[in-house]
Order: sequence, then structure tokens, then C-alpha cells
Amino acid sequence: DQVANVKEVTIAQLLSHTSGIPDFITDEYDADRLSSDAKLFTNENILEYIYGVEADFTVGERYSYSNTNFALLSLILESASGKDFQTLYQELRLLWRRNCYFSP
Repeated sequence: DQVANVKEVTIAQLLSHTSGIPDFITDEYDADRLSSDAKLFTNENILEYIYGVEADFTVGERYSYSNTNFALLSLILESASGKDFQTLYQELRLLWRRNCYFSP
């Protein structure tokens, strides 16, 4: 509810970057990431960087790359599978075998 457009967006719009959901990579995120006491970033806590931030545009209106889309897609996969993304990725990696890489 705290992420703009999250109730209206489809999986296809997340994949095609037409969600209008703001990118979590902000100056605040970069400062936290580069600080000596950087916290562990999870898909859940990176969303905090865009809580309450207005949508960049109406869902489906245009294209704009957003890393947040991938965080949301990972959370959807975790919810649907009942597994954490790293475990799910390792299992699916056997099927993909090429062009895929996960850095925990």
C-alpha cells in the first residue's frame, strides 16, 4: 500500500518497465549502501526507500527502467513458491543453465 501503483500494476507491466513505480536507487539508498555500517538489503527493506513517493507516471503510460520492479517480482515469486528467492533461483538454475547469475 505504501508503494505507488502497486495495486494497479500487472506482472507484465513490471517486466516491461511500464509500472510507473519509482526506482529505489536514490541518493539516500546509495549513501546507505556505501556507508561503513551498511545494513543487509532485502527486497522488503529496499522498498522503504520509495514508501510514500509518488508514481513516476500512470501504469502502462510509458516506459521507464526501475530496479524496484525486480524487487517486487522477486517478492511475488517468493510468495507464490513459498521459498526464498535465492533457493528458488538455485533450483531454477538447473533448468536455465546459461545466461543467468545470482549474487547473494
